[in-house]
Amino acid sequence: MPVKSIKVKDYMSGKLVTFKPDTDILDAIHTLVNHQIAGAPVVDDHGTLVGMLSEFDCLDVVLAAAYHGHPGGPVSQLMTADVETVDADMSIIDLAELFKASGFRRYPVSLPRGQHRAPAGLPSLLSASRSALRRCRNMPGRRSARPFPR
Repeated sequence: MPVKSIKVKDYMSGKLVTFKPDTDILDAIHTLVNHQIAGAPVVDDHGTLVGMLSEFDCLDVVLAAAYHGHPGGPVSQLMTADVETVDADMSIIDLAELFKASGFRRYPVSLPRGQHRAPAGLPSLLSASRSALRRCRNMPGRRSARPFPR
């Protein structure tokens, strides 16, 4: 299967960790650490995406506690509210281009009726690409020179 034909939905986990806006940030950090994930969507009581909480967002809590003794607060005070999503049918190559252009490490994946699945992240993208890239190595006529800029 050519890499371009691999879709985001083909490599998304059905397990989705989410937070509510009023979730205590320390509880959210505990959840991120225990699940070994770099971020999770924040959804309201209707399941509508209202933000994304990332490890980067959580650094603000660490710094506020270290410098000012501030104990944290709700996720809504630290999450990124303006969230861009990706479509489940997006090619992983298009997703790779988006990652490179934006600098983000995760995107929530949109599904019909406003549902969301586990965020598309760089590890998922690399996993999806691995087998297709291995096949490219064995293709007749493959150039032996390094094709990537240094």
